[in-house]
Amino acid sequence: MKSWKPKLGDKVVRHPRLSELAPIHMTVSNQKKRSPFNASPLTLAYAFLGLIIIGSIILILPIAHYDSGYPIITAIFTATSAVTVTGLTVVDTPTYWTKFGQTIILVLIFLGGLGFMTLATFLLTLFGQRVSLNQRLLMLRETSGNEFSKFGGGVGALAIKLVILIVILQLIGFILFSIRFVFFSDIEDPWWQSIFLAISGFNNAGFTITQNSASLSIFQTDRFITSILTGLTIFGGLSYWVIMDLITQKRFGLYSLNTKIIITLTGILLVAGFTTHFIFEYSNPLSIGNLDIIDKATNSLFVSATLRSAGFATYDFVDSTMVTKMISLILMFIGGAPSSVAGGIKITTFVILIALIYSVLQKTNHAKIFGREILESQIRKAITIILLALSFLVFATILLSIIESKNNIGLFNLFFDLVSAFVTCGSSMGVTSSFSPLGQIFLSLVMFIGRVIPITIIILLSRPNDTDLYRFPTERVPIG
Repeated sequence: MKSWKPKLGDKVVRHPRLSELAPIHMTVSNQKKRSPFNASPLTLAYAFLGLIIIGSIILILPIAHYDSGYPIITAIFTATSAVTVTGLTVVDTPTYWTKFGQTIILVLIFLGGLGFMTLATFLLTLFGQRVSLNQRLLMLRETSGNEFSKFGGGVGALAIKLVILIVILQLIGFILFSIRFVFFSDIEDPWWQSIFLAISGFNNAGFTITQNSASLSIFQTDRFITSILTGLTIFGGLSYWVIMDLITQKRFGLYSLNTKIIITLTGILLVAGFTTHFIFEYSNPLSIGNLDIIDKATNSLFVSATLRSAGFATYDFVDSTMVTKMISLILMFIGGAPSSVAGGIKITTFVILIALIYSVLQKTNHAKIFGREILESQIRKAITIILLALSFLVFATILLSIIESKNNIGLFNLFFDLVSAFVTCGSSMGVTSSFSPLGQIFLSLVMFIGRVIPITIIILLSRPNDTDLYRFPTERVPIG
């Protein structure tokens, strides 16, 4: 047997050089840059809070008001009401705020109505900057962007179209108001009145600057002004998607389910509000009882349109009948369309609840609307939003009652203004200005919560659910 002899390379194969084959450790710096507009559910809350703080600081300045000193509470309340497009006030806007202060309020209304991420995406696109994925996700969530692919283009193009449409609609309102005020009215400062009312009307803000007048009472018999303002309020409460659907599609059957729901229920709510107001206020001399039949009809339609979000009034709403006030609470709570400037729990949320109740009564397993089955996840979200809103209102009413226990404010009036603040409507029983400083701060917080928390909850609920690793046995419990 031949003796073994080492071959060339045996040493390398059998005794590898560990130092050469060992892993190489490299230090790599983190290249990820945190976006200033991170897609956190709280980003919108931070943005609106920042806008409120900036607006409050400016409104505190002596150049913004005729009051002596530094009205901190009044400035905070007004800035919050403007940014959240609510319209509740604790002072008379035209006499308390200077032209500079009114301009700041108008800017806050415009920015608050437009939406932070829509504005940010629009500006970045306009100046040729890259829009990050996080920004796109948050902007689409804020604008209910599940339908944006219907109209083509990316998020940047969508933001530009949205801003252009909003500006055009407000410009049309400004032109129409200007024609009326400049040529057919002796109203003071007609150009400024026109632009203020157009922006406030479309954004459902409820702010007015008419001198010596409670809201829009001087226009109670001006059918042109009330009709234009009714139209602006309705369009502002529809959302970009619905308006684009109405423009691009010629038949109802081609509309998206979202558009069908919003258009149908908006019409139903308008008719219901108009009919009830016309009937129950017909003989009320403090509201529309002394008007002719045409003015009664136009005022009833105006109130029906503005009550759900804008809060404009052609008479002191305190003087309306109790039935009208109760119906108003229902309309305010429902609100307008998602992604619009309107508040409330939103029309689609309400319709989903009605569809669920109907399916239970019909003993069917699925809720259906216009031949489409509603996802169970959306039903859960709708129920969650409604229950959270009702629970918050109960809790807030108790807390505000405690805060204002020393004031002689009726519970219904307090509750009405609280609901109006939460759903960012702006209709009032005239007690907001009577609240204590702590009560006004609390109501400011309610307006802020009503504006930003619903969209925050939707974003949180839109995240993927965790997969259950196990499930418990089922068991029936008595109901009812």
